[in-house]
Amino acid sequence: MSWIDRVRKALPFQDKRDTPDNLWTSCPSCKEMLFTKEYEENLSVCPRCDHHGRIGADARFAQLLDEGFTVLETPRVREDPLKFKDQKKYPDRLKAARAANPHPDALTNAAGAIDGHKLVLGVQDFAFMGGSMGMAVGAAFVAGVDRAIKDKCAYVICTAAGGARMQEGILSLMQMPKATVAISRLKRASLPYVVVLTDPTTGGVTASYAMLGDVHIAEPGCLIGFAGQRVIQDTIREKLPEGFQRAEYLHEHGMVDMVVHRRDLKATLAQLLDYLEGRQPAPITQEELDRAKREIAVALDKMMESPIGVALGLSEILPVLEERERDVIVARFGLGGVILFDYSVRTRQYDNNIESPEQVRALCTEISRLPSSPLVFIDQEGGQVRRLKDARGFAPLPGAKEFSRLPWRERRTFLAASLGELRALGIRFNFAPVVDVDYNPDNPNIGRIGRSYSADIGEVEANALLMGEMALQARVGLCLKHYPGIGGATADSHQDFMDISDTLRPEQEALFWSLAPKIFGNAVLVSHAIVGSWDRDYPATLSPVAIGRLRSRLPETLLITDDLQMQGLQKALGTQAACLRSFAAGIDMLCIGNNLLDQEREVAGIAEAVELALLENRLDPAAVGRSIARVRARKALLA
Repeated sequence: MSWIDRVRKALPFQDKRDTPDNLWTSCPSCKEMLFTKEYEENLSVCPRCDHHGRIGADARFAQLLDEGFTVLETPRVREDPLKFKDQKKYPDRLKAARAANPHPDALTNAAGAIDGHKLVLGVQDFAFMGGSMGMAVGAAFVAGVDRAIKDKCAYVICTAAGGARMQEGILSLMQMPKATVAISRLKRASLPYVVVLTDPTTGGVTASYAMLGDVHIAEPGCLIGFAGQRVIQDTIREKLPEGFQRAEYLHEHGMVDMVVHRRDLKATLAQLLDYLEGRQPAPITQEELDRAKREIAVALDKMMESPIGVALGLSEILPVLEERERDVIVARFGLGGVILFDYSVRTRQYDNNIESPEQVRALCTEISRLPSSPLVFIDQEGGQVRRLKDARGFAPLPGAKEFSRLPWRERRTFLAASLGELRALGIRFNFAPVVDVDYNPDNPNIGRIGRSYSADIGEVEANALLMGEMALQARVGLCLKHYPGIGGATADSHQDFMDISDTLRPEQEALFWSLAPKIFGNAVLVSHAIVGSWDRDYPATLSPVAIGRLRSRLPETLLITDDLQMQGLQKALGTQAACLRSFAAGIDMLCIGNNLLDQEREVAGIAEAVELALLENRLDPAAVGRSIARVRARKALLA
């Protein structure tokens, strides 16, 4: 016996343990090997590439529903009515699918709640025969709707399907009108119907109940379509665009309302249900409409959710009219939002809108109840640029430069107090943070008054991400400013156009591209800065080239102008012309400050000019429609 054998026999070896087959998971996208427990704890989303994996009904219920939900019984239907047989008998395929799945068919319902909002949640499981729609799926869908009507609550469906179940032939296709009729009953009962599109949603499901929701949410990267991409290409004999039939492409083209990461899905659904369940606008009579027409001479029938008027100074316009007339006007303007200022140009004093926390809360409540449910915006950067001042009883917030010198724990404390206060007051969007890098300390609008975090771009990014993290917790949207970056400017944009052709750095512009999708609210404020290599004649707010640079990289981002009442713009064009050119360039929302001296007449004139431009095809209706969709998505997210 060799010495190796003697040593081996002397060692106290234990029996070899088997390694579980499910210890590791391979990401279908990046092919990275992931520890299965880590993967599942991350909601079955790849921590490396953010790929959203397919999950079943039980996992979806656990992720979305509050504790105490009840899985509903799946209705029984006649099986194999056509005696279908391919390589296997249909009953054998059903038997195999049920052996591998905890539920009897592809669609399962549960009754429960999301953050206290009662609902019925249906989930299609792609693992069960490709989530295919057969009679059992149709029956389960109708049962889910019936239960929602009985409980007087919303019905939310998470779709995942390859289409109709071929083994049931025409009977599977009959589930499409069956589901459509059920949805109509739900809507007649004035109950919300929300669709969450997951990977993949195709075929007859896409052609029926997946596209009939009040709101359509898609998970990132999911495949959505009717026919397959190869079939379409072979039919039209053209190469399809990159990302065709993926969630992001369809969102950009108006087929879905929003793309939401799985970690944010529960909170988003809770906000949507809060909005959809509580929105009961008072009916507007014809007499009131005629009266409003005579008073302000506005007709905006085709733009009920127009982004016009995001920043009207409320204390200037609202007291002019009686309460009911005011509601009529806002319904016809369809305001995207209202920004609060504390300075009044009429009195030249800080006596405009903001007096105390109680008064601001009451004002925001009043605004939110207007027919178009406008979002309330504010400039609360900190330091010199804050409308809510501690002298009037609001939470203190230092300016950016001072803020960045504080320990991280203190920064978090300040942000938690300030952003939490905004949410409690009813303010839903903050025009912050400033991500202009302090390249010129003598900049009269940025560096000189401490509005930039730092001359180090990494420090600016870190502070912006921190504010984004805290804003997500508070559910307050943020708007990055001032694109493309005015930290190096020498002029004040409030007084004249700024030419930043020689001071703009590529990494500064790129900072907006990288930060915007990561910041809750996903919005960018565009400055009146001129970059000669892009457009020698117009500032970024009015330039299709500048806006195009943003839109090509940030298709989902809400783009808002800086104040169109700034003097440089007024000297060159005037408010009305600037509004039209901004829309034509691709802006989503117009910011009109509080120094319109005859607001009723001027805003009416802007509205009429936009309507005329649409009628004369000087504005692209499709582009305006996409802007309106982005505004509506923020309203739903932040309601």
